[in-house]
Amino acid sequence: MQAQNLGCLPRNRHAATQITLLFLNPLARTELRQGKRERETQKKEKHTLSLSLSLSLSLSLSPSLFSLSLSLSLSLSLSLSLSLSLSLSLSLSLSLSLSLSFISRSKKGD
Repeated sequence: MQAQNLGCLPRNRHAATQITLLFLNPLARTELRQGKRERETQKKEKHTLSLSLSLSLSLSLSPSLFSLSLSLSLSLSLSLSLSLSLSLSLSLSLSLSLSLSFISRSKKGD
């Protein structure tokens, strides 16, 4: 019925609607596919996690000086991008430093 109406002018309003739908349907499918591709592109989220840990220990000995130094540094960075307009970034940094020093004095004899 629809194929017969393609070659001639439609006789009534219903046939005209069917012919219009035949021509518009591929366009609608193309638009739906393009919208689906855009949503799939937006669903590809970017995740970045970076962790850095540094530990330093220093020990120094001498007859009159004892020194101990400890340093700990922790850095955490998280970056999350959901789309071009929304992004989340988190950064955490922790630093610990410990220093001990003892000075010994020698006693002088009488």
